[in-house]
Amino acid sequence: AYGRVRTNVFLPAYLYEKNMAMLGDIKRCKQGVIIESLANIDILRVIPERAYTPKSINVLLSLTPQAQPKLTAQLDVFEYVLRHVLSKKTVPLCDTISTLGAGAESLIKNLSFDSQVLVKDTTVEQFIELAQIFEQWPFRPVNLH
Repeated sequence: AYGRVRTNVFLPAYLYEKNMAMLGDIKRCKQGVIIESLANIDILRVIPERAYTPKSINVLLSLTPQAQPKLTAQLDVFEYVLRHVLSKKTVPLCDTISTLGAGAESLIKNLSFDSQVLVKDTTVEQFIELAQIFEQWPFRPVNLH
């Protein structure tokens, strides 16, 4: 598959924890969900504090694009949905859908999963489904920035 280039990335430990937070973790963020939907991640090495000034622990990651990415919606739509929905991680998804736009609550009936799930417990596949439904919604905002 052309275009699949493995990338190695140094991250400070706090960014690693945030971006690699698992389902149900309050630290889970938009960037972490996007990475999970597009790439496979391997930890190559944890770099100790003494290796850098100022002292900080760093993590060397290998990001390999998935041959068949989970993400099927447009990336800008997916980012828009995540940005709005992940702003309130401890409430049910159905309570945050209204932040997508006026009347967005109507999207709930098209979801194949229970919209009462907490945002922090929502799987990547569920976020993708919501993004696909939002992408096809005729009343979605034109400017997604």
